[in-house]
Amino acid sequence: MNQPTEEDVASLLAAPKILVSHSMQWRKKPSSHTPAWWEFMSALEIAGETPADLFVRLNWSAPIPGAVRPRLSCSLLWHGHRVLGVDMDETRHLNPPDIDRPYAGKRLTGSEVHHHIWHGTYGSRYAAPLELVPNERAVFAYFARCATMTMRHEFSWPSAEIQPGLF
Repeated sequence: MNQPTEEDVASLLAAPKILVSHSMQWRKKPSSHTPAWWEFMSALEIAGETPADLFVRLNWSAPIPGAVRPRLSCSLLWHGHRVLGVDMDETRHLNPPDIDRPYAGKRLTGSEVHHHIWHGTYGSRYAAPLELVPNERAVFAYFARCATMTMRHEFSWPSAEIQPGLF
């Protein structure tokens, strides 16, 4: 499939999905970054099928008290495209200028939680700020609602040793 259309993505997002994974097995991403990034990936079941090209990917890094806030990136990947993204970080985004959306051409700065909304031409490059408390559980819950996704297990983080205050 070429780049999905907005209609394709809207249909995908509306369809109920279930994480195939029966537990959240996080793996540490190889990197010299501090704090380290952790990743969870799972296929999704949709209409009783498990397509080979539909995944959820979560990337998370722990906070460093007084220096770095925790970061979380939630992605729905379809045919190799990030068709839905909800991020909790302080990344700056410059939105494409020539689309009919509220933040067209604007730079998002200081927006800790934002939503990447699929566009037929620009893919996931468009981002809009969200009025969510910057909390990993709230951000993931919002992502799961947008993706119409449920889980067979409880949401969990890589380990209590990595983020002791969360458990």
